[in-house]
Order: sequence, then structure tokens, then C-alpha cells
Amino acid sequence: MSKWLLATTCALLLATTHSSRAEAILPKPQGKLEFAIPDRQGTLHKLSEWQGTPVLINFWASWCGPCRSELPDLQEIARQQAGKLTVIGVNLTKQDDPDAAEALLMEHGITYPNLYDALGEVAERNRISVIPTSFLLDRNGVIRHKFYGPITMARIKPFLDGHNGTL
Repeated sequence: MSKWLLATTCALLLATTHSSRAEAILPKPQGKLEFAIPDRQGTLHKLSEWQGTPVLINFWASWCGPCRSELPDLQEIARQQAGKLTVIGVNLTKQDDPDAAEALLMEHGITYPNLYDALGEVAERNRISVIPTSFLLDRNGVIRHKFYGPITMARIKPFLDGHNGTL
């Protein structure tokens, strides 16, 4: 566990001291994420619902400054990439107030799906210790990239373009 904590701390330091970004560029597929968690209305969603389309999964909380700042960018990515990429937010509800999270989404006009990890199981299983953390999955649900820190179109576009439609 201490190696994971050290690696996460290093990634966070890298993200804040060098061009305010860090990503884990994965040389080979790293397995799949899978979960079943509800949206705000209580409807249970499985990640596999979106299989067939590349997915950007963003773990966030309403009290997290960088998470708040990336919301407009994520909404723009979802809008510009509609039909080519699905953006999904996963709120760390165990550590957040769901009402504050929902108010923030409404304030920013967020229309992409947001799910609520009330028990913290999805975050724990995927070792989310720094937020925001995002995963870029290919159309088969395989993890291709992991990003620490805020996502912007400029940051994600090279990863989308670099796969020449093979995500």
C-alpha cells in the first residue's frame, strides 16, 4: 500500500509542478473497469451499457477545486465528441454531499451522465486516491489511459487522435 501511496503522491506532485498535468500512458491494455452504481434518480447503471463506444470516466467531488474547474471542459468534450466518445462522471458520494454535487452539475449545465458512488466501492476498487482522476476506455471497455488532474479538450484530443479511430 505504501508503494501505491508514494506513486500517487509523485503523480500529484508531477501534476502540480510540471505543466499542471500528468497521465499514466499505458503501453498495453490494462484490463477493464466494471461497476453498477446509480444515477441521481436511483437508476442502476452498468459501465457495460456504454460498450461499443469509447468512454471517458471522470471521478470527482463537489468540494474539489480542480474537479469544479474541469466541469465546463468535460461538458464541451461531451458535446464536441457526441457519438464518438461518451463522458461519464462518477461522484465520490461517500465523501461528498449529493445535493451539493447535483447543484454544481446544474450550475454548470452538465448534461452528460453522472453516477453516484455512495459506498465508495468503485473508487476503492479502482484505487482512486487523487481527484480528479479519469480513465479513457476503448470501445471494448479496456483501459487505455489514466489521467490525474483536470481534463481539457487540449489534453484529451491527442489521445483521441492518436488512436486513429481505434479506441
